[in-house]
Order: sequence, then structure tokens, then C-alpha cells
Amino acid sequence: MKLLNWKEMATQKGLPTSTTGNVFVVENFALPQLRRKRRIWVYLPPDYFETTRRYPVLYMHDGQNLFDAATAFAGEWGVDKTIDRLFYDQPLSGLIVVGVENGASKRMEEYIPQQAGLRYAAFITDTLKPAIDKALRTMPQRETTGIAGSSLGGLISLHIGLTRQDVFSKIGAFSPAMFFANTALDHVKKSQPMKIRLDVGTKETLSYTGAKKYADQVWDSYYQLLTAGFDNREVQFVVEKDAPHNESAWGARFGEAILWLYGEQ
Repeated sequence: MKLLNWKEMATQKGLPTSTTGNVFVVENFALPQLRRKRRIWVYLPPDYFETTRRYPVLYMHDGQNLFDAATAFAGEWGVDKTIDRLFYDQPLSGLIVVGVENGASKRMEEYIPQQAGLRYAAFITDTLKPAIDKALRTMPQRETTGIAGSSLGGLISLHIGLTRQDVFSKIGAFSPAMFFANTALDHVKKSQPMKIRLDVGTKETLSYTGAKKYADQVWDSYYQLLTAGFDNREVQFVVEKDAPHNESAWGARFGEAILWLYGEQ
């Protein structure tokens, strides 16, 4: 796995970039389950090359939206800046973030379990995670491994994390688009201790759903998780007043979510 420093690449090509210097990419990474290739984004902690430490890992979707405004669809999350700040302020001792770029026109089918989502999930658990654990100094145990995403990325994060509780112990579901798979949690049962972050904004509106319906779907998911055996110490549900459905809103909530998911490592 060849890591390329994204900021150096962008600077050499004269491209604007808003990333920190510890964001890397892997070009043309194979998704054999989908017979496709994709760019993988990797954030490494500021002290990664200065120590021999191992780090917990968070896998995320829509990788082009996480770190750099120049590649983002509608603004970036600022994941690298947020985790750098948490690292230097010391509430977080370090975290590796692995972001898989979405497949553009293939995004919806890859993130919906009833479509290609099962094969995408197999890619994350059976191909990408083993490659990352081999190439980087990770803590590979389930207790230090999480998965997160927004909208459809939140939906597929819930699916992957809950169906593979042997691999993941942390889920960040930002504004999960549950109405695309409203049966996704029907047969979920708790088999291992988890930390699950659900959130939604009160101003989330999309062309195919109203704000009340959007929030109601996430509320329903919260109650389904409690019914599945998770208690309210394992599921954190946040309703953010006046927050819309976009990268800026998710990025603003990211730091708080990460501290709850990983802060006690």
C-alpha cells in the first residue's frame, strides 16, 4: 500500500488544498467485491512518524468530503483539523481515519444494503481493514475500531457496524438516511458492547422528504436500537437545533462525537 502525501501532491500540481500535512491517499485501491477501484484517504496522527505507537482506527465513507474543500461535493468536514486540535489539546491521544471515496453515480447503490451495500460492506471488513492493519500501526481489535458516515453513509455505517459487531465496537451515524432502508434495523440484536452515536438536525430537508419525517426516522432508529438490547449508555442520540443536512453541519458535530466514541481509549 503506497501512501502519497496529499498536500505535497496538490502543491506540486498547483491545486488549492485545505488539508493538513498528515493526510495521505492511496490511488486506485481495488474493490474486488464490486470490480471497481477507488481512491482511499488516510489521516495519520501528528506524532505517527515520531513514535512506534499503535492507534485506534475509524473507517468513514464519502472520503473526498472529509479533509479537503477542493475535492468535497459541498464543503468539507475538516476531519483532519478537528482531530489535530483534539490531539494537541490532549483530550484525544491519536486516531487513524480511513476514508473511502464514494463511487459518484454508484454511491447510492453502494450505500444501500438491499442493493450493492452487502458487497461494499464485505469490501470494508474483508479487504480494506486487513490491508490497513497490515500497512499501518493500528490497534486492530474491535474495541478500538469504528465506522462512521453521514446520510446514506450513516445508513451503511449502521448496517456494517451492527452486522459485524465482531469487527466494530463504535458507530457514528450522522443524519442516517433510514428511509432508504427502513427495515435495516428490524433484525438487529446486540451481541457485543457497542458505542453508537446517532444525530440529526432540526432543519434537515431533502427534496424527497420533509424535516419532520427525516428526524422521525432517526428517532425510530434510536428506539429500535434500544429494543435490540443496547441501553442508553451505549446509544448517544443528539438532535441539533437549526442544523441542516450538509458537510459543514456534520463536521461541526464530529469532534463531540469522536470524543464520546474514542475519548476513553
